[in-house]
Amino acid sequence: MVIENETFFEWVKKAVETIEGELVANYSHILYANDNSPVIVHHKTAQCTVVISGSGYAEIAGLEYSIHTGSIILANAGDSHKFWTNDEPLRLFHIHIPYETMNDDRSIISGDDFIRHYEKG
Repeated sequence: MVIENETFFEWVKKAVETIEGELVANYSHILYANDNSPVIVHHKTAQCTVVISGSGYAEIAGLEYSIHTGSIILANAGDSHKFWTNDEPLRLFHIHIPYETMNDDRSIISGDDFIRHYEKG
C-alpha cells in the first residue's frame, strides 16, 4: 500500500538528517536505474519505506505503484516487495518492525540482491 502523509514524511526526513555513520546503512540506501530490483519478503517483519528523494516504482504484494518524494510504502510481514527507478536516483528510508528480525527473516523471491549505495544524512 502507498499513502501520502506530509506530516509523517517531514518527521521522518528530519529524523534521517540526524543519522550518521553506520546507522545510515541500516536504514537507508539509494537505487539507480541500472541497479538490481529483486523481489523480497520479510516473513515476520513489517516494513515502512519512505521515499526521501526521487521517483520510481514499488511492487507490494503483486500490486504496482508509482512512488515519488514523500511517498510512504507499507508492507506487512509476508508481503513481497520490490523497488526500482527508471531514471533519477531513488533514496529510500526503511523502518522495520521489529528491527531485530529485519535481516534474519529476509528472503529474495526472485532476482539478485540490491547493489547498495549509501549517503550520509
